[in-house]
Amino acid sequence: MSLIDSFKTNVTLITETKLRDSDGNFTKSYAPKMSFDAAIVYSSSSVVKASDTTIEKKKYTVAVPQDIELKFGDMLKDEHGRLLMITGQMTANPPKCASAALRFREYSAEETWRDIEI
Repeated sequence: MSLIDSFKTNVTLITETKLRDSDGNFTKSYAPKMSFDAAIVYSSSSVVKASDTTIEKKKYTVAVPQDIELKFGDMLKDEHGRLLMITGQMTANPPKCASAALRFREYSAEETWRDIEI
């Protein structure tokens, strides 16, 4: 088993849709789009001061198979119920020397505390 395999967990890509209700307001709904394996590694945390509260934002590196393309704001839910929001792409393509088994894309993500019903 490779090191990246030991970090793999099953995640679900969550899609957000906005629907207009009868009053003309928009409501958001969330639904699972697809599941795949991803390696999620804790990177660091930062402390954010908001009003009178202190919020700790946990940052992660997420490695996904090369054929999975994510964009800023995409949300992933892992097997443990943790919800991560993609905040940036770290690598567009794997290094030239990477073997076929190690082809993946890396993204940065933050744990989000949105209350989402799926």
